[in-house]
Amino acid sequence: EVGPLYGGRPECASDEEKHCLSKNFDEFVEKASPDGFNAENQTAWNFGFCLFHLDNWRELELTSRYESSMRVNYELHEVPETSLVFGLGIPFLALAGTVDCWDDEDVRVRDGFGFIEWQRYQKTFGEDFFSSVDVAHYTGRDKPWVAKTTVEESAVRPWLDMMELEGMNIPEQLASGATDNLFAVLTSPHSESEWLMRNLLDQHPEVCASGETKKQE
Repeated sequence: EVGPLYGGRPECASDEEKHCLSKNFDEFVEKASPDGFNAENQTAWNFGFCLFHLDNWRELELTSRYESSMRVNYELHEVPETSLVFGLGIPFLALAGTVDCWDDEDVRVRDGFGFIEWQRYQKTFGEDFFSSVDVAHYTGRDKPWVAKTTVEESAVRPWLDMMELEGMNIPEQLASGATDNLFAVLTSPHSESEWLMRNLLDQHPEVCASGETKKQE
């Protein structure tokens, strides 16, 4: 039976299969986790935003543990280096047993910027919710510090204000206001154009493209 750590995914029956676990995945998890630790009993936690207690980090020698887990993946080639699992899953294993959640009353974090549409934030939290949080976490792939960022202006404003306050250089921003150079491209569902739209065109700083990314059945 597949444990919850693996998301209920079965083992691959062949090298051609996708969305399944390789035959060496159990070995990888065992070697990438601390000695004597049962990874399948590990409680999930959000690695997107963390506070590090540096004295504890050094005392527990976590740098060595992290590098060891990364070295295991380098040797076994289990996790692609371009995947979220590489950036989030391996630290999840390497730092298992040394992570605690903080009280939201002490550090108030708002997630979802660059990912959730601004209209949804307005509807849920109102216009001035930034005044009630300590950290704005840009969890989407669109980041405010990228030149000509596509993060909505209202969501990127706190970051711009911080940069101006600190006297730091701000990357070039998209021109505000309407433009005459707009056009739309419409395609049929499951026409295999979604990958081109979402994964290629949308990477261009002056192009906004979207579409389903599920493969055609």
